[in-house]
Amino acid sequence: MTDVKGGYLRPTTTTRVSCSWQCHRDRPKPSSEPGTDYACAYGSSLVAPEDGVIVDLSTSTAGATGRYITIDLDDGQRIRLLHLSRVIARRGQRVKRGQEIAKSWASGFGREWGYGAHVHVTLWGRHGYAFGRSATLDFQKFLGADNDNVAPAAVKEQWVADVQNALNHWFKAGLVVDGILGPRTTKAIYNAQVQLQKEGLYKGK
Repeated sequence: MTDVKGGYLRPTTTTRVSCSWQCHRDRPKPSSEPGTDYACAYGSSLVAPEDGVIVDLSTSTAGATGRYITIDLDDGQRIRLLHLSRVIARRGQRVKRGQEIAKSWASGFGREWGYGAHVHVTLWGRHGYAFGRSATLDFQKFLGADNDNVAPAAVKEQWVADVQNALNHWFKAGLVVDGILGPRTTKAIYNAQVQLQKEGLYKGK
């Protein structure tokens, strides 16, 4: 079953947001990588928000990002965690939702203490980097319970209900008239076609 976008786990147990995605966009000089800053303590455990593969990482404090780790998620989106103290996972490694992948810190600009303690979480809508005020998505809006491997709700259709009524009337199928094309209705349609073929009233395709 294809992964559904969203339903992500927060990478830290800290819920306090010190600077939101919109906050990054509204700065006098907007961030080129708008994301969500969680005010977690130094050395906090950071976990994968969703299943995916580690495709990029840095163990250097250089640049505005400091140490970072990037996951291409199975749902087609990309997440990067910045300003780390230590990267635990390795490039190319498959990780599961909730698996520890790094420790938080404040690295950046060539220093261990380029910022106050936090983790910056960036979300892109595809497997690839893009930079600019409107290049990323608001991670907070994608938080939620794991929604993968959940069967979609059955679709109710009026034409299916009409067929069910007809099958019940003409063939005594005993179907529940719910408008859902499930296995019982599909089998009843097949049985009706077989019966009509025997009577020369249906030739099929």
